[in-house]
Amino acid sequence: MWTEAEDDPLTTKRMTRTPDYYGYFTFTSAPARNFDFSLSGIYTGRMIVPHYAGYVENTRMEKTPEFMEVNVKLNYTFVLRDQIRLQLNGGIQNIFNSFQKDLDKGADRDSDYFYGPTQPRTYFVGIRISN
Repeated sequence: MWTEAEDDPLTTKRMTRTPDYYGYFTFTSAPARNFDFSLSGIYTGRMIVPHYAGYVENTRMEKTPEFMEVNVKLNYTFVLRDQIRLQLNGGIQNIFNSFQKDLDKGADRDSDYFYGPTQPRTYFVGIRISN
C-alpha cells in the first residue's frame, strides 16, 4: 500500500483485505431415490485489514482471524399424480456461526472495518413445485 508519510500506521508490503489462504468445497450426494443433500464451505485465511481511528483510539492495521463457513441443504422430493413433483428443502447456512467478533459500534465506528462471513447462522426451509 502506498502512503505519503513514512510513519503512517497503514504502511504495509502486503496487499490488504487479501487472505493468506482461501478455499471452498461442495459435496453433493443422493443416498436415496427421493432424497439428496449438499454440504459446502468457504475457508478464509488470516489477512491484514486497515482499522481507522474513531471507535478505536489510533489508526492501525489489524490481523484478522481465519474463518470457516459451513452450510448444509437437505432435499426430499415427493412425486404427485401426473408427474408433478413437490420438493421440500431445508438447511443451515454458517452452521458454526463464524463471524467477525470485533465490529465497531456507535457514531464513531469505521464502517469500512468489516471482514469475514456476512451472515450469522441462518436456518431456512423451502418448497418447490415442478413437473
